[in-house]
Amino acid sequence: MLLALALSAVLLGAIYSLLFAAAKNWRRVRRRAEVFQIGRVALERLESDLQSAFIQTKAKVDEPFTFKGAAASLSFPTLLSVADPQAEQAPFEHPVVGLVSYAWAPSSSGAGSSLERDWTLLVAEESPAFETAGKDVFPILISSVTFSYPYRNAAGGYPPIVWSGQWHQPDRIPAAVRVSLVVQEADSAESVTMSKTISILHGMLGDSGWAANAKP
Repeated sequence: MLLALALSAVLLGAIYSLLFAAAKNWRRVRRRAEVFQIGRVALERLESDLQSAFIQTKAKVDEPFTFKGAAASLSFPTLLSVADPQAEQAPFEHPVVGLVSYAWAPSSSGAGSSLERDWTLLVAEESPAFETAGKDVFPILISSVTFSYPYRNAAGGYPPIVWSGQWHQPDRIPAAVRVSLVVQEADSAESVTMSKTISILHGMLGDSGWAANAKP
């Protein structure tokens, strides 16, 4: 009987260890999925705004709105979809010209840093039925964000395209924006690095004259 009890205790201990390891691994996989989801949402939001970016020249408005890009921030005019609450049927979304800016800065709550998205609609109505400005703050699990922009390398230079953390040409929009972000798991030292190159249909490469200051 003592031998049977000892064997049962060993068997139950082994089963408990397996279950504990499986539960720990399941929690880790779930946290990792949440981390990827946060990064994916941020990249998709950026892609949606950037793919509609355009240049607004002096011929269209008195004060042109240009593309401004730095390593930790960028701003540009784009088309935003707005839901019309006065629509008789289902809410109707229509495009409106707006200004969007993304900035990596300390969060407004004071807890760590975060990626913030500010937007403003350029509408003629004095009191439209929808909001004309707002701020979106991504989860503070995004612990780092870096933007870079493509330039044509000098003739014969390799690689043919170099990337810089600064966009020097406000008279055009870049052909793409490379976004790299690091998402930190909650209550863990582990992190996930995600990167995506977002192409802009009407964009152009920067002139090779700036390539000397660009970093691959």
